[in-house]
Amino acid sequence: MLSSVLLATSLVANVPNGTATVVETDYRTPNATTYNPDRALLFAHFANAAYCSSSSIASWDCAPCKAADPNFQPKVFQAKGMQSFVGRAPGNDIVVSFRGSDNIKNWIDNLDFHKTKEYPKCNGCRVHAGFYDAWLAVKADVVAEVTRLHEADVSAKIFVTGHSLGAAVATHCAAELGASSHSLGFPIAGVYTYGQPRVGNAHFAAFYNTGTRVSWRVTHWRDIVPHLPPDALGFHHTSTEIFYTEDQQKYTVCDNSGEDRHCSDQFMVDSSVDDHLSYVGIPIADC
Repeated sequence: MLSSVLLATSLVANVPNGTATVVETDYRTPNATTYNPDRALLFAHFANAAYCSSSSIASWDCAPCKAADPNFQPKVFQAKGMQSFVGRAPGNDIVVSFRGSDNIKNWIDNLDFHKTKEYPKCNGCRVHAGFYDAWLAVKADVVAEVTRLHEADVSAKIFVTGHSLGAAVATHCAAELGASSHSLGFPIAGVYTYGQPRVGNAHFAAFYNTGTRVSWRVTHWRDIVPHLPPDALGFHHTSTEIFYTEDQQKYTVCDNSGEDRHCSDQFMVDSSVDDHLSYVGIPIADC
């Protein structure tokens, strides 16, 4: 198992209709399609670890590393300013994680909303060019390592995670690896992103939402980044959003539109970088 934090307990979550649902916390349940806050906390630690130095990731001795799983065995990949790691945990589960920008405020200030390109896997799909280029920079290494680890144990589950820019790259990674059409057909057990920007247009979101992967796009209150690039420019979020309250004590499982007006989109103008740097109760981009 990836971490002892995932115990055989249950939690109560707020859902859109105001009723409560029981969320089982065994992350290894096959085809688990219920959002699990303990699992989200686990992968937030893995997303946070991607911000650490390559040497501390390789030796797996950083604080977020130990919080995620002290026995994880990663390989680190860097190219054109992008950093990622792929590794195997006890039980042979595979985790892929991507780092966000090393200067998030500057990255937000300088994000070019109009820089898009065609996405080759589906008709009519366009994606933000910067996010896609960041994925292409590490794609060959990441795919090769996932392939190697999965061939060593074809029963291994694959999890993909990232925060901010890393969340956008994680989305591209999951689209590349997953079992949908024009993808590589790997069994993606879960995708957990935090503070994810809009990656592409509605055609891309529809393409991403096909297939068998379970994907959770976690947002926090007035985090500015999920509002970027603006939907007015043709961008559209992937689903399913999990929207946390300001104190992060409650969350809403949003609808599958990607743009649920009861969730992050309820705020017309958001400007909080602080909310972007705190997810599921832990500081992110903090290593």
